[in-house]
Amino acid sequence: MAQQRGNPVVRFFVALLIVVAIAFVAFFIGYLLTYLLLSWLPSLLRQSGIPLKRAIFIGAIFSVGGAVGGVLLGWYSRRVDGRRVMGIGFIFACVFIAALGASQGAVVALVATVFLSGFFLTGSQMTMYSVASATYRTSMRSTGVGWASGFGRVGSIIGPVVGGFLLGTGTSVSNLLYMTAAPALIGSVAAFLLAREKQEGIEVPTAVTAAK
Repeated sequence: MAQQRGNPVVRFFVALLIVVAIAFVAFFIGYLLTYLLLSWLPSLLRQSGIPLKRAIFIGAIFSVGGAVGGVLLGWYSRRVDGRRVMGIGFIFACVFIAALGASQGAVVALVATVFLSGFFLTGSQMTMYSVASATYRTSMRSTGVGWASGFGRVGSIIGPVVGGFLLGTGTSVSNLLYMTAAPALIGSVAAFLLAREKQEGIEVPTAVTAAK
């Protein structure tokens, strides 16, 4: 109760910082995992014994799954709470990326898990934009989404580097995929925390507006 009676300007900035931090984590994880898999999946499949042409074809299925997931999850997130769609999507991405690590050698299972990994990972990433847009009032929306997306792009740079480093240490394909799956749970936690904050459409207090 004491917190509710506090300075509205302080409450506003505390709430804003919480939401921004969580949104940045979600964007960072989404981009990191997507670009890690996009960059290294054909090589990982090749190292697991799959012929080069087939590895390239199966790797492309990840992008196909991502395109389908982006459309369907993006559509669904506009009809329900997008933050929860994103959180559940990250959980399924974790499951199917881990399953990808366990399906080496089984072509049908491999194709299915690659498609579903792309579907839920890229689909969840696409919902982040609508979630971030709904988090801020119009006056700060472009800045909030822009900064979150920009921070996510840092993940897109780090992801392929991390994948190359792990491969350079001799990490097996299965173990690398298991390790890749784990951060998706962090993205899921960030999405559910964002939903818990219930900061949709954060309103700028009058005192903040008057100070400009």
